[in-house]
Amino acid sequence: MHTSASLSRRAIIWRSGLSAALYLGLSVPVLLVGVFALSGLVPLSHAMEAVVPVILLVVLLAGFCAAGALWGRSLARLTGAPNARRVAWASGLAFGPLTLTALLVLGQVEQIFVERHLVRGAPIHVVFAIAFSVAAFAVSAGVALAGGWAARGWRFGLQSALWAGLAGGAAFLLADVAQDALGRRVGGPGAEATATMLTVAFLGNIIAAFAAGGVMGWRMPAPSAAAQPALAQAVEAKA
Repeated sequence: MHTSASLSRRAIIWRSGLSAALYLGLSVPVLLVGVFALSGLVPLSHAMEAVVPVILLVVLLAGFCAAGALWGRSLARLTGAPNARRVAWASGLAFGPLTLTALLVLGQVEQIFVERHLVRGAPIHVVFAIAFSVAAFAVSAGVALAGGWAARGWRFGLQSALWAGLAGGAAFLLADVAQDALGRRVGGPGAEATATMLTVAFLGNIIAAFAAGGVMGWRMPAPSAAAQPALAQAVEAKA
């Protein structure tokens, strides 16, 4: 098993990005599909109509928090951060509420622009690209702020939030534009039958998580392996 000191900067960036794509990106469709399937198995009585949605939201929140914590722990171990547990807690407590809030807000945006048609003349695919890119920026920046603060303080957290947020938002936008160019246009002909909005959103979210996670891997490098012999010599000299 490779330690953080034995990994190159490029390897750390790639592994951090893949870890984020797995825990932060893939967790969203997996948990949403799981909760949707669970809701179909729960018998709804009149008394339970108001309770079950709250329970499902709590399950989603707990799942997102766990996913964020797993990524934070992975990032800390990968980059050699000494306070892995703190980074994990901070990342989980940021990712859960931010992701759930983003989903609820995006649901309202969809109702306003798609279902209720309250705003005329706004192409659905343009509204989708803007709204989801902003959401990717917000979630990426928030998680990076929390994880960066837990690792190295507020200044590092704010800097990480800016870079990771820009990376996540830009990556989602590029993924959306690329899929649109390939004929996967949100709101286009046959889009509802193929669930284009969901599939484009899920793929874009995974790519955004990869980009933001890679930036965090770049921002928090492992301790220099070259410093280890010097440290060992200093310890021996004192002995």
